[in-house]
Amino acid sequence: MAVVLLVVGALGLAVLLLSLVIGEVGDLAGEADGPFSVPALAALLGGVGFGGAAAASLLPPDVPGAAAVLLPLAAGLAVAVPLA
Repeated sequence: MAVVLLVVGALGLAVLLLSLVIGEVGDLAGEADGPFSVPALAALLGGVGFGGAAAASLLPPDVPGAAAVLLPLAAGLAVAVPLA
């Protein structure tokens, strides 16, 4: 579970870096309207991934299946919302 969340965090980091590079080069991607910016969504994705992976690595191995998924997800969201 922690490996999957690390991949999600790395994807968020890659989207953040890509959006910053494209934003510096110019308006190559066109104008995007919406309530959230791409860097904010990338920070949310990275926070869920890395925060969830940290929580998943701290769980004891005898945690039941549903709790082993929901607890890291909740911890990841708790980390991600202030980041975004």
